[in-house]
Amino acid sequence: MPSRGNGRPNGFHEASGQAAPGWLLVLPWSVQPPGGVNHVVRSLIRCLREGGVFSPLLITPRDSKGDSEPVPEAIKQIALDIAGPLDGRYPLRALLSFICRLPFRCQELRSIVNRYNIKIINPHFPDLSSLTFLALKRFCQFDGKIVLSFHNSDVRDALCTTGLERHLWGILLRHADRIVVVSNSLGTELLTLEPRVADKLTTIYNGVDLGMFASPNRDQGPLPPAQTGPTIMSVGVFSTRKGHDVLVQAFSLVVKDVPNVRLIIVGQDGPEFKRTRQLIDTLSLGERVFMYKDVPHKRIPAFLAQAQLFVLASRREGHPLAAIEAGAAGLPVICTRSAGTSELISDGVTGRLVDVDDEHALAEAMIDLLTHPEKAQRIATSFRDYIRNNLTWKNTYEKYLQLAGDGASHNALIAESAKWEVDT
Repeated sequence: MPSRGNGRPNGFHEASGQAAPGWLLVLPWSVQPPGGVNHVVRSLIRCLREGGVFSPLLITPRDSKGDSEPVPEAIKQIALDIAGPLDGRYPLRALLSFICRLPFRCQELRSIVNRYNIKIINPHFPDLSSLTFLALKRFCQFDGKIVLSFHNSDVRDALCTTGLERHLWGILLRHADRIVVVSNSLGTELLTLEPRVADKLTTIYNGVDLGMFASPNRDQGPLPPAQTGPTIMSVGVFSTRKGHDVLVQAFSLVVKDVPNVRLIIVGQDGPEFKRTRQLIDTLSLGERVFMYKDVPHKRIPAFLAQAQLFVLASRREGHPLAAIEAGAAGLPVICTRSAGTSELISDGVTGRLVDVDDEHALAEAMIDLLTHPEKAQRIATSFRDYIRNNLTWKNTYEKYLQLAGDGASHNALIAESAKWEVDT
């Protein structure tokens, strides 16, 4: 097993002299591709390894694909299919299959729980397949905690359900031990689905690796060529939700007032990539707008280092990692008022907020900050200070630990995990 800097195995804690109890994270897809949820999970795994209170383990589906970014070193990963009880194409077949296979799935999970001494099961971007974990606990095959972590569109997907599917979501939420959301506004939405879980709900904001963005590694592949004019940067998957169309339309207004300005959009490939390119060509912005898709996360700091302004034109956000990372890189940030961004940005103090789908307001904000560098620097410094004090991955990790110990301190959890070792 790979070792930490002190020469001890990952997950080893000194109180017991043994491997720490396990924290099982679950993803419905591969952890490899770039993307916000994947980055959160990878960061939590790293913090769990380094913290030593829990030993992290990751479950992903057997058929998950995505090789654009290597799995981080020392992630213990198990491929396991955990299907949900519903399928719109074959509803009866899916339900019967779920019921018939449930004992075998529970047996597989029980083997994992025993082998790795799992005390926390933590699905991220959960769906109804997480009912399997509830069954495991109901059948007395697991005596730890089930923590559901919601990130953004997973809540929207749950809210769009009806009938039996919505009823099963209520069961899942009511019987989970804790529910994590990345913003208060996301929690408010979730309570419209099941109001009786308010006492289980906890907001844990996303974090950032400050060192990664303070000293970017520029040797990670080709970057856009340097230029004399200012650069506006945006990062987000090429989907309708990210509002790249509004950003490009707003940028077409900015070029009339700011000489030699350019726009760089970096994002995971998606359905809007071609349409965004067509819009750029229609507006004759081909020499001003550059798009890069499927860029590994480790290269993002080098892209941000070339920019003078960061813009996120999203129609919906939970707690946008891209904006936090831009702030950590020292950039002034403009976001749309889309749910969680209003909790992240204080308008005029730590950034600028404009209405969703308002390209004129977005263009005015971009022109304002590009033509008033002192104002831009002031809000960038305020945002970076806020991030440094509140939004590190250490802060995120510590809050997850408190869920595991019902508010217990880090030292108390080390003592408790040592007792778990003795009991098992």
